[in-house]
Amino acid sequence: MKIVSWNINGIRTFKGGFKKALDSLDADIVCLQETKVTRDLLDERTAIVEGYSSYFSFSRGRSGYSGVATFCKDSATPFAAEEGLTGLLTNHGGAVGCYGEQTEFSNEELQALDSEGRAVVTQHRVT
Repeated sequence: MKIVSWNINGIRTFKGGFKKALDSLDADIVCLQETKVTRDLLDERTAIVEGYSSYFSFSRGRSGYSGVATFCKDSATPFAAEEGLTGLLTNHGGAVGCYGEQTEFSNEELQALDSEGRAVVTQHRVT
């Protein structure tokens, strides 16, 4: 399995050639940082890429700030995915997250951390 992590400094710079860029990396999973896009500005061509499943986290406080995305080839689709590290952004009981010891932080601090759009957690089966 090949995993690539890339700080792209803006996902909208790939107008028209995003699938080509993903394919050229020849990776099963591509993790992007600094996408700098909000949900309302994300175009369908970038969000839905043939042959990949995609997972995004957006900054909730500032437009054009931070943001991450994970693109997984169909052959490496995760069995679970979630936005944030804390599990507080999920609306179901089976949260993936919970990174580290959280008891030292208030719920407000943890919510603020995940509101910056800095983490997507995916779980994969490796055989």
